[in-house]
Amino acid sequence: MVYPPSRYSQILAGIFLSSSRPFKVTDRVNAGGQEGVVVDITSLFTVLDTDQARVYIPNNTVLTNVIKQYKQQKP
Repeated sequence: MVYPPSRYSQILAGIFLSSSRPFKVTDRVNAGGQEGVVVDITSLFTVLDTDQARVYIPNNTVLTNVIKQYKQQKP
């Protein structure tokens, strides 16, 4: 299977996110201009649940923008 160049960068970004772990599933983040709770990190997308919708952000977009990770509230 041959992917267009943007897919390669998304896959490489997904590998980088998986290995560097700047955030994990259940973290609240602002990534790619979207704020929400991380529900999945795939090879192509980081998936956030926001108040209004489920958002699929291409991993290369996540890596080329500021990632803000919010601290967990302690009970």
